[in-house]
Amino acid sequence: MFAWVCIGLASIITLGLIITVLHHLLLETPYVPTSRPIAHAMADFVGLEPGHSVYDLGAGDGSILLEAKKLQPKIHATGVEVVPLVWLLGWLRTRTKGIKFLLKDARKVNLKDADVLFLYMTPHMLKELTPVLSTMKKGSRVVSRAFHLPGRTASEERIHNGTKMFLYRF
Repeated sequence: MFAWVCIGLASIITLGLIITVLHHLLLETPYVPTSRPIAHAMADFVGLEPGHSVYDLGAGDGSILLEAKKLQPKIHATGVEVVPLVWLLGWLRTRTKGIKFLLKDARKVNLKDADVLFLYMTPHMLKELTPVLSTMKKGSRVVSRAFHLPGRTASEERIHNGTKMFLYRF
């Protein structure tokens, strides 16, 4: 009986890894974790306030939102991740921290209520997000790590430990 449980578990993990690799290859969205100091710097850069609706598209393991919640516990945080195994990791890390974690394609997220958005995506994915970003309300802010948003000029730029961050005001 134990052998069957082990085989079943190994099969589920293998299937999860295959799906993860396929997502990375087909969607061109590699999983690159954000270190705690960089996540903290991104959250600090944007100026979080109580009651802010904060999103992280391509949230990965939830590092940025976890740091944002530490800096400002009264935000409403939502992480969005499309890769099932990476989503599971993020969900497990954030489930007891008051962070909603969605298994969803970032290109299909409604950001009309977002005050703050965190992004760490490839230039290709940032371009595909243009229609979603255009729905953000006036006064909202976006922090993008490493890459510029296509067609927009950053209002501020910072470098933290060699990592570039760009702040955009909508």
